[in-house]
Amino acid sequence: MRTQRVVITYSALVLVVLLAASGALAQERSEAEVLLQAARHAEQVDGDLERAIELYRGVVSQHPTERAVAARALMWLGQCYEKLGSAEAQRAYRQVLTDYADQAEIAAEARTRLAALERLARGEAQPGEPSGIVVRQLDWDNACGSPSPDGRYLSYCHWETGDVGLYDIVTGESRRLTTDGTWMPPMQFTITAKTSPDGKQVVHSWTHGDSGIGIRLVGVDGGLPRMLARHGSWDVEMFPFAWSWDGRHIAGGKYDGPSETFEIVWVSTDDGSVRSLKGFDDGFWLTLSLSPDDRYLVFDYPVENDPGRYDVAMVATDGSGEVPLVEHPANDRVLGWLPGTDKVLFLSDRSGTWDAWALRVEDGTPHGRPWPFKRNIGQVRPMGFTSDGSLFYSITTRRFTTSIAPFDPAAGQIMLDDEEPLIGSLRMPDWSPDGEYLAYMSEEHPTAGTGVYYRRLHVRHVATGEDRVLAEHLSIRTPRWSPDGRAILLVGYDETDERDSYTGAIYRVDVESGEATAVVEFSEDVLNWWSSTSGIWSADGRSIIYAQSHTNPWGSGVKEGELRIRDLESGEERPLYRDPHIAPRQLALSPDGQWVAFAVADTAEGDTAASGGRLLLAHLTDGRVRELATVDASGNGSTVQAIEWDPDGRHVLVLQSRDKGSEFLRVAVEGGELEQLGVVSEPIREFAIHPAGDRIAYTTHVQEDQIWVMENLKAVLEAAP
Repeated sequence: MRTQRVVITYSALVLVVLLAASGALAQERSEAEVLLQAARHAEQVDGDLERAIELYRGVVSQHPTERAVAARALMWLGQCYEKLGSAEAQRAYRQVLTDYADQAEIAAEARTRLAALERLARGEAQPGEPSGIVVRQLDWDNACGSPSPDGRYLSYCHWETGDVGLYDIVTGESRRLTTDGTWMPPMQFTITAKTSPDGKQVVHSWTHGDSGIGIRLVGVDGGLPRMLARHGSWDVEMFPFAWSWDGRHIAGGKYDGPSETFEIVWVSTDDGSVRSLKGFDDGFWLTLSLSPDDRYLVFDYPVENDPGRYDVAMVATDGSGEVPLVEHPANDRVLGWLPGTDKVLFLSDRSGTWDAWALRVEDGTPHGRPWPFKRNIGQVRPMGFTSDGSLFYSITTRRFTTSIAPFDPAAGQIMLDDEEPLIGSLRMPDWSPDGEYLAYMSEEHPTAGTGVYYRRLHVRHVATGEDRVLAEHLSIRTPRWSPDGRAILLVGYDETDERDSYTGAIYRVDVESGEATAVVEFSEDVLNWWSSTSGIWSADGRSIIYAQSHTNPWGSGVKEGELRIRDLESGEERPLYRDPHIAPRQLALSPDGQWVAFAVADTAEGDTAASGGRLLLAHLTDGRVRELATVDASGNGSTVQAIEWDPDGRHVLVLQSRDKGSEFLRVAVEGGELEQLGVVSEPIREFAIHPAGDRIAYTTHVQEDQIWVMENLKAVLEAAP
C-alpha cells in the first residue's frame, strides 16, 4: 500500500509540475499535449495503467478539436487496455477509425492493431506475435474506384445511373458526386474513378454516346464536373488510370478505334493537354502507377506473340526513355509503386499460385532480384494506395452456372431440388434435336486482371459427360443446333482473322469435324458482334433466320434493326421485319416451323435501360407479322431475358429477371393472354427446354466484387533485406 501511495503521489507531483510549466511553455506545447505527456509518463514510467487511462480519456473528452493529440491519446489508451487484457482496446481503436480517420498514420496504426486483435480472437495468431502484413475485407462491393489518401473514402461507379459516387468506409454512407448519368441513348456513364492525392477531386472516364469516351474531373463537394480531355469521336476512347502525386497530371490510356492502336498518355489537369508517353500496336487494359517523385510510370503490358502473358516496364514521364523491370516466362501484373519507398509491387504466378512480389527500383534502375512478400493472394485487381501505403484491391467473382433439372412448362416450375449443375463457367445452352447433347459456351478468365475472357463452343454428351471443344479459334455466342443435329449455328469472331474490315460473322460449325464456315459476314458498321446479331435455323435446315442491329447502342443516332431470312444454298435474303429497337438475341422458332417469335424493346424514356417490350410473331412463308403481347416490366424491377416456345406450340414462354430471382410468363398464341407462372429464387439468364418437354437447361449468373485492404506494407517491406 505504501508503495502505491508513493507512486500516486509522485505521479500527481509530476502532473502538477507539468501543468504549472505549461504556462511558460504555452507557445511550444498546448495544454492537451502537456496532459498527453503526463498520461504517457503515468503509463510508461509509473506503470500506473489506471491513472494513464484516466488521463488519456481526459485528453479526448476535453480537447477533441486538437485532432492529432486526441487521436494519439485514443491510440495509447487502446494499448493500455491491451496490457490489461481488456476488450475496451478494440473499442478505442474503432473510435480512432470513426472519429479521427483524417489522421492517416494513427488511423493506419489503429487498423493494424485492431486487425491483430481480431486475428487473435479467431485463434489465427498467438499473443505477442508480430502483426506483419494485415489483410482485412471491407463491407463494400463496388470496386471501380480508388481510396482517398486517408483511407476513409472510396470513389465508385453508381451503376444504377452511370454517375460517380463517394463511399464513406467509416459510416457506410454513399452519395453521388455527379447527376447527369443515364443509360438511355445517348448514354452517359463512367466505368473508372480515381481519387486525387489530396482527396479533393475524382477523375473519371465519361462516356457520351455521340462523342466517345473522355476524362472528367469532379470535386468531392459535388460541384459541376469539368471535362478535361476528349477527342470528339465515338471511336476514340480515353481512360484515367492514375494520378501524379503532385496532382498536376493524369496517367491514362487512349484507344484509337480506326487505327486499332493504344497509347499511354500524360494529361495535364491544368489545361487538358495530352502527351503520348508510349504507343502500342494493339489495345489492352493495363495498370499504371507513379513513382513517389512522379518521374517514372510503371506499367504492365502483353508479351508479343503471347497476349495472355504480361511483363512489367517503366517509362519516364518526361519522355526520355523506357526501362524493362520484370521480364519472366511467368505472368506478371503491376500492383503499384508503394508510396514513399523504392519498392515496385507486382503480382506473379511464377510459383504456381498468384503471389505478391516486390522489386527495388532506384533512380530509374531495378536493383537486385524481386522477392515474394505475400503468397497466394489470388487474381486480384489493384485499386490504389493510401498515403500510409495500405493497398486496396478487389477480387472479382464472375460465374455462369448451367444446370439441368426437371421442368413443368405449364406451371413454369423448375424442380430445383433435383437439379444437376455442370462444372465450369458455362452459359447459353441448347439441346440437340435428339436430346442427348448440349451445346453451350464456356467462359474462362486465364489472366489476372486483364478483363480478357476466352469463350469457346462446347458439345457435351449429357449421359456420359463427354465434352468436346469445337472451332477453338472462334470466340462465340448463341449456339443453336441444326434440325438434323449435324451442325451448330452461332455468332462468332475469328481470333486469327487479321483483316481490317473483319467485324465477325454468323458461322456454321460442323459437329463431327469442328470446321467453321462463315454464313453471313458482318459489315463494318456492326459495332458489337457479340450482342448485335443472333440466328436460328429454319425447320428444314436450308435457311437461317437472323436478327441484326446496326444501331449504336450508346449514341442517339439510330441506324436500323432488321429480322431476315437467308437461303443457305443461294445466299438470297428477304426481310421479315424492320425496327431499330429489335432485340437480336430473342428469337425462337415454333414447333411447326411456321412462326418465329421475337421481341422489340420498349423505347420509353427514363434513367435506366428499357425493361419491357413487345412480343411479335413473323410467318416465314407469307411474311405476316402480328403483335402477340406487350410485356410491361414496370413496377417490379424486371427485364425480359429470353423467350422460348412451349412444346405444345400454343404458348410462348417469357423469362423475366426480377429484383430477386426470376419469373416465367406464358403468352397464348391465340388471343395473346399473358399468364404469370412460377417465380424462381435463382437469377436465370437463359434457358432451353428439352425436346421431350420435361427437362430444362438453364443458366444462372453471379458477379460480385470483394474489396480487401493490405496494411503494414511499409514496415514489412522496408525491413526486408
